Amino acid sequence: KMDDFTPRNYQEELMNIGLQQNTIVFLPTGSGKTFISLMILKRLSGSLQKAYGDGGKISVILVNTIALVEQHAQYINDHTTLNVGQYTGEMNLDFWPKDKWKDEFDKHQVFIMTCQILVNLVNQCFVDLNKINLLIFDECHRGVNDHSMRQLMKSFESLYDPPRVLGLTATLLN
Repeated sequence: KMDDFTPRNYQEELMNIGLQQNTIVFLPTGSGKTFISLMILKRLSGSLQKAYGDGGKISVILVNTIALVEQHAQYINDHTTLNVGQYTGEMNLDFWPKDKWKDEFDKHQVFIMTCQILVNLVNQCFVDLNKINLLIFDECHRGVNDHSMRQLMKSFESLYDPPRVLGLTATLLN
């Protein structure tokens, strides 16, 4: 489904870096950060083929707004055959039991949500972080102070099989 795009040299280079190590892709708006993240997602999607409950993994994209949840989901649906789940605070997720989440993890391969939702899932022990193969932080420059992005990264410190982490931003703050 993705043959309609030919990556530019810098996009290919950034994809290769992102496949080998955790990295931040810092590029101006409109220069293909989402495309680069999609190429990485596709390259790492082999471990998504098995269901989560059967030892498979999931990929997670963390965004800041409902509009971005929908935008990323649309983009992945348009360019891959992966099953995408979209989650926003409006869905009363705090009241979902562990079984409901277990079903979601088995049904979808890619999860798009706000960072706080994933933090809550981690705090409730509803998700095994070792079973996330790729974690993408959209607008990662927001991950300062006590933001939920920082909380989440702290919980990765003790993992035996941590995910590849990719940050996307057009803004660098010091």
